Amino acid sequence: MGKSVSDPGAKLFRDAMASFASGVNVVSVWDGDGRPYGMTASAFTSVSVDPQLVLVCLNRGCRTYREIRAESAFGVNILGQQGREIADHCARPGVDKTLPADWLRGPTLNESGNESAPHLRDALAFVDCALDSEIPAGGHAILVGSVRSIRLAESGQAPLVYFRGGYRRISEHPDGRLRAATAQTHPQIHDQRKVQA
Repeated sequence: MGKSVSDPGAKLFRDAMASFASGVNVVSVWDGDGRPYGMTASAFTSVSVDPQLVLVCLNRGCRTYREIRAESAFGVNILGQQGREIADHCARPGVDKTLPADWLRGPTLNESGNESAPHLRDALAFVDCALDSEIPAGGHAILVGSVRSIRLAESGQAPLVYFRGGYRRISEHPDGRLRAATAQTHPQIHDQRKVQA
């Protein structure tokens, strides 16, 4: 039988949160010098269809949070299996997470005619957002983004999934049922549910 405790410690909390399988995303922003910057994050979800809103949760001490506050905009790049190298690059704490030019699509305009946040070439989907509101939550901030534009990839690659300290691959049985197969364990993300930079 599994554990049940009334006052869980930090490790047990992290272990429980790691049991929630999630997609892997890179939150992107132009920094103050106009360079593309990215951070791997799993704390992302849709909020509303009308109006179109999404949210991301960021540590208020991280650089990405500060850049988004300054820019009042951000992008969410939803990664497929081809995005592991990008996810690793943007997940490591304390290193430069500038996005190489060859990972990006050329300059793209959103529906307002402004340049969108940095858009990763291999993303399954890209959501460009204006910062709508912010809600403090512990040492983190819940940033609500108002969607300005969306782009979907034409490729049929499988999504990149993260579960209990490792990347997972969703594959399909011959009878059509989906199953999750273990992929590579990620040393930097292990024991961290929400990757921050």
